Amino acid sequence: MKDTEHLDDSSLCRWLAGVFFVEVTEEQLAAYIAGAADPFLNRISEISDIDSLRSDFENELATLAEMPNTQRVLASDFAALFLLGEQNNAQPYAGLYTENGGTVFGRTHDRMLVLLRERGMARAQQSNEPADHIAYQLEYLAALLQSADTGKPEPAWKDFIDAELLNWLPRWEIAFKRVPTRSAFYPLLAKLARSYLEGLRKT
Repeated sequence: MKDTEHLDDSSLCRWLAGVFFVEVTEEQLAAYIAGAADPFLNRISEISDIDSLRSDFENELATLAEMPNTQRVLASDFAALFLLGEQNNAQPYAGLYTENGGTVFGRTHDRMLVLLRERGMARAQQSNEPADHIAYQLEYLAALLQSADTGKPEPAWKDFIDAELLNWLPRWEIAFKRVPTRSAFYPLLAKLARSYLEGLRKT
């Protein structure tokens, strides 16, 4: 993320998508500790009451700054939360939280794949990841927020937040609680993401 005070919402969605899609690197973490996450936090603060949550996240970054082998800790947490198993962790696929019994490559995946293809976003088609990964959903929302034709938000963006994101993110947050992690970095980011989307929806 660019180290500026204000970024547009489409850029913020893409930043969030990246954080949930691949492990944070040492360089990225150092940048966040130095304040590179402030534009995201500032934007959420504009549209949602996150004073306590922001303080928790900033304290977590300070803790990580003093922790040895920080990147390995976050890599371990990323794997434990998002990569291992299906029902026993917090994998970031909407279908696990919206379809009966939890489903990967189910109806939610199929629906998102159609949306991505219609917009010419082929990333999910070239990956083994289901199309209802939160990263793909956030990338799609970013595209809605910044229309290729006008550069302005498209009318469907609020409906998309309601129908494809806020319908499962609260249950995703609950799933984090059953996974032991060495840091609170990702659980706090998930809470911040939901607060951001809820606030954005109301604008």
